[in-house]
Amino acid sequence: MPTLLSGRGLRARALRGTARRRGSVVNGADAPHVLVIAGSDRLAYSGLEADLRHLDAFGIAGWGVTTARTVQSLDGFVSMDAVDAGTLDTELEAAFETCPDAVKIGMLFGADVVDRVADRIALARPSVVLDPVLASSSGQPLIDDAGRSVLLSRLVPLARLVTPNLEELSLLVPDIEDPADAARALCDRGAQAVLVKGGHAEPASTVEDVLVMADDIVRWSGPRLPGVVPRGTGCALATVVAAGLARGAELVDAVEAARAAVARGIEAAMSRGTRLLVLEAT
Repeated sequence: MPTLLSGRGLRARALRGTARRRGSVVNGADAPHVLVIAGSDRLAYSGLEADLRHLDAFGIAGWGVTTARTVQSLDGFVSMDAVDAGTLDTELEAAFETCPDAVKIGMLFGADVVDRVADRIALARPSVVLDPVLASSSGQPLIDDAGRSVLLSRLVPLARLVTPNLEELSLLVPDIEDPADAARALCDRGAQAVLVKGGHAEPASTVEDVLVMADDIVRWSGPRLPGVVPRGTGCALATVVAAGLARGAELVDAVEAARAAVARGIEAAMSRGTRLLVLEAT
């Protein structure tokens, strides 16, 4: 299991216990509510469908807004097209009628989509986990340069947490090589915290994730598991962090619990020989 190298003590209550809520009502009962704004994956290996599955596993009511439709096969990414502006506006308006306890943002496609999402977030001011999905695992760009620029200027300042992997971080902050320093640059743009995911570092026998906050840095390190990693691990991590925040967990606790849940899911998927990530609460 991953090992905490530095930072204050962590509590295992991140996804359990009595939660602070903002009054969301789902199916007639008071419950934490996470809104997912992301692209659709018909295979449910990643994207909106996978995020909603993960939230359900942790007892969180998940609502979705679709930004784009992707076509993916078992071998990888095929194509994508954006949801039309009118449909997106209607979905966003309906989704924010009941203010979510947290919002997880994934694939956004382009500048117009980013602007429309940022407008809604700026009005509602929920706790936002921004997973800057810039390219597919096969390298297919998922947002254009204009969209990336607007994401930096409008959504990063609204984020409670930004969760780039190393490749995404280098695209967002191309002029700074050190991951922790690059993360601080995103904090300087207004993000409250940045979690740099080190799983894409090659070649390396260990994986290190770094959480950079205004007044602290927490590092986790663990051995790289041999074999083919399931798809959608980055999406899952951001989603489960959002679930923890929706329950009222402190950020470090929510990240710690999410990392542990995803690590268990990766090990289980590898043991079954599948690339479908299935998470379970403990």
